Amino acid sequence: MTKTTSYFLIAGIIISLIIGSINYINTKNLQQALQQQELKLTKHKNFLDPIIEQEEMMQKLDSVKLEEGTNAPDFSLEDQNGNITNLASFTTPKTLLIFSSSQCSVCSEFYPDIQEFTQNQETTATAVIQLDANKDENLEMLQKNKYDFTLLAGNHDIFNLYKVTSTPTSVLINTATKKVIKTENPTTLQELQEFTK
Repeated sequence: MTKTTSYFLIAGIIISLIIGSINYINTKNLQQALQQQELKLTKHKNFLDPIIEQEEMMQKLDSVKLEEGTNAPDFSLEDQNGNITNLASFTTPKTLLIFSSSQCSVCSEFYPDIQEFTQNQETTATAVIQLDANKDENLEMLQKNKYDFTLLAGNHDIFNLYKVTSTPTSVLINTATKKVIKTENPTTLQELQEFTK
């Protein structure tokens, strides 16, 4: 074996070792990268699961609300002054029922917007139906905050009739036909104005 042949043989062995090492390192790096990606995907999945569950829940809730064109259930509820109110009490083209609860913080934050919405409103009569409060408690709340919108003492029966599963929920009704126009969950003045157009 000549010197040149020996050099080529040694060089070949060294190159083989280097390539083998590179392949091992690449394989190792690839495995680590895949493990890290799998970990990231698991974290994202854990993060997305509650969001997906919430969306599924919202779809289920949407499926049980009163549909457009259905008859709006009538009711007989006491307002803050002790007067009995029902659907026949309203004479404007549209009637807006906002379902609320005295335990709902979002509802409390929504009340100033409802108050502003009801001022100089000629086409839509508004009544807030509040759960967990009687007429005296409703009157006290209105006076304390200087609100003058109609606040009805609600009960679970009226919430069930209107298929209300969360608060605040708004139901817009054609006053003449007593048919539901739509049901949504506005929580700001702008959303309420859009909803009642």
